[in-house]
Amino acid sequence: MSASAKSGGALVIATAQDAYILDPGVTNDLASNRICDQIFDTLVAFDEDLNLIPHIATDWYVSEDNLSWTFELREGVKFHDGTELTAEDVLFSFNRILNMTAADTQKRSKIEMIESIEALDDYTVVFHLSNPFAPFPEAARMHILPKHLGDRADFASSPVGSGPFEFVGWERDEQIVLKRNENYWLTRPNLDKVIFKPIPDGIVASMALLTGEVNAVENVLSQTIPQFQKARDVDVLYAEGMNYYWIGFRLYGPPYDDIRFRQMVYYSTNVDEMVESIFEYDTGTRAYGPVAPGLWPRDLDYMKSIAIEKDWDKAKELFNELIADGVMERDTPVYFRVNEDPIRMKIAEIVTTNLQKIGVNAKMEVIEWSAYLDWATKSTDPGIYMLGTTPTIVDPDAIFHWLFSPTGTQGGAILGLGDHKAVPWILEARESADPVLREELYKKTQRWAIEEELLHIPAYHQNVVIAVNNKVHGLKPAPNGMWFIATSFTNVWIDN
Repeated sequence: MSASAKSGGALVIATAQDAYILDPGVTNDLASNRICDQIFDTLVAFDEDLNLIPHIATDWYVSEDNLSWTFELREGVKFHDGTELTAEDVLFSFNRILNMTAADTQKRSKIEMIESIEALDDYTVVFHLSNPFAPFPEAARMHILPKHLGDRADFASSPVGSGPFEFVGWERDEQIVLKRNENYWLTRPNLDKVIFKPIPDGIVASMALLTGEVNAVENVLSQTIPQFQKARDVDVLYAEGMNYYWIGFRLYGPPYDDIRFRQMVYYSTNVDEMVESIFEYDTGTRAYGPVAPGLWPRDLDYMKSIAIEKDWDKAKELFNELIADGVMERDTPVYFRVNEDPIRMKIAEIVTTNLQKIGVNAKMEVIEWSAYLDWATKSTDPGIYMLGTTPTIVDPDAIFHWLFSPTGTQGGAILGLGDHKAVPWILEARESADPVLREELYKKTQRWAIEEELLHIPAYHQNVVIAVNNKVHGLKPAPNGMWFIATSFTNVWIDN
C-alpha cells in the first residue's frame, strides 16, 4: 500500500448485466469471468499491458518437441478455506474442463490440445499436448478450483477460490458481494468489499454514479459522457478494446442458411451510419472483421475493400429472388434476437426496421441474458443474433478457433457450422510456430468467413470506457474488459 493509499471502503460497480454463473469452468460471458477473476487465481496472469507474467506458476518451460509444458507452482498459496493450493488442484481444474462438452463450456476448445496432465510433485505440473501449440501458456490462464470442493453441487452459487476477494453472497439481478481475502498471498487488498450491481439501463447506471449509489460504471454510453464531463467528482477513462461484436446468422434452416438472405440483410444496413449514431465521444468504431485494433492479423485495408455498402435496390432484388426460388415467402417471419443490452437492442431495431422497409416481415425479440445464452449455445433454432467476444488471450487462435471451428466450440455451434474449407487452415495455424505462416492462414480464414460465406456482418469494436468517482484510485479500464482491482501492478483504494 502506497503512502497515500487507504484501507477500507466498498467499491460498488454498476455492470451492464448480471453474471450468468460463477463456476469458472463453465463461465462463457465477460460478466461472469470478471467476477471469477476476483475470486480465483490462475497459473499465469497479465500485467497492465497484457503481457504474460508469473502468478500461481512461478516459471514454465517447454520440451524440445514442443509437446510438454512444465509449470512450477508457488508454495504457500491458500484457498479461502485455509487449505493449500497444490498440483492436484491444478489437475482437477483442467481435467474438469476437458471432461465437459463444447455445449457445456467454450473453455474446452482453448485447451483441447491437452492429451494428459501429471503432477510430478505438489508444486510441479506437466501438460502433455497432442500437437504443438505456441500460445499454450496464454491458453492455460484458467481459474484454479479446490479439488476437495469443486464437485460440490452448490459450488457455482457459493464459490471458493484463492483470489484477492472471497465470495459473500449473490442476489440475482441485484448484486454480487465479495469481501477482502485477508490472507491473499500477493498483496492485502485495500478494499473491504467489491459489489457488482447489474444496471442494464445505461442512463439509470449513470444516475447511480452521479448520486453516489455506485462509484464506478462500466460500458459508459456515449450520451452520458457530457454529463460525466461536467461533474467535478467523476473521471471518464478510456482503453482501446480487444473486443468484436457482430450480427450473425444461425444456419440451422432457411432462409438464414442461404447466402443471398445474409447479403440482403447486409445490403439493407448502413453500418457506418448505424455505428456513428450509437458511438460518439470515441466510444466505438466500425468493425470490418473479427480482429480488433491492436491485435493481429487485422488485414484492415482488404477487409474494408470487401465491406458491403447499403443498397436498397440490391436488397430488394435479393429478397425477390429468395421468394421466387421458394427459399422464403413474402410474409415469412424473420427473427432478430438479442439480449437486453441497449446497444444490441438499438442495432436490432435499426436492422429490423430497414428490412421492413423492403417488405421483409422482420421481428425483433429481446431475451433475458441467461436465457439468451442458452438459446444461442444450446438450441438449433435458426435466426439472426448478435453477440460479442473479448479474447482471453491476445493470440488470434482465441478468436478464429472459437468463432469458426465447426466442432468442439460454442462459436461453431452458435452459427450451426458444418465442415468447411477453412478448418485445415485454423488447425494448421494452431499447431504452427511460424508467425508468418500463421498470419497468412488467419487472413485466409477471415476472408473466407466474411467475404465468401458472410457468416457475420461485422458491426463494431467498442472501446472500454468506464466512469469512476474521483475518490476511487488505481482503477483503470483494461483492453480485454476485465477489472484489475488487487494485482501485481495496482491495488484499488477509496479516499473516504
